[in-house]
Amino acid sequence: MVMYFSRFDRMIGHLNDIVNQCTSFKIGKTSNPEARHNSPDYRDKYPNIEVLYTSKSKELVSYVEAILIDECLSSVADRCDNEKDGEESLRDTMGVSCEYYVYVVWR
Repeated sequence: MVMYFSRFDRMIGHLNDIVNQCTSFKIGKTSNPEARHNSPDYRDKYPNIEVLYTSKSKELVSYVEAILIDECLSSVADRCDNEKDGEESLRDTMGVSCEYYVYVVWR
């Protein structure tokens, strides 16, 4: 169990480093980070993407995304571009995949 907390702590630290240097950011989940970053709604708005978390579990990825969104909306809402809170994002769907990702895009 300690491994998971350590991995989560490192992810939070990395996200904090990004958030502290950017003008705005958005957290999301996907089954294909490259395709998501190249989509029209992200390509021109967010030049950077970083995968924060990966899992074969769609549910676990959704849960991690929800926690990160809620934390960012409560601590750095002025730069967080997420419109939905974590609970709302749990209802979003992803395509079927072998691997799922939580990412942050920023500028």
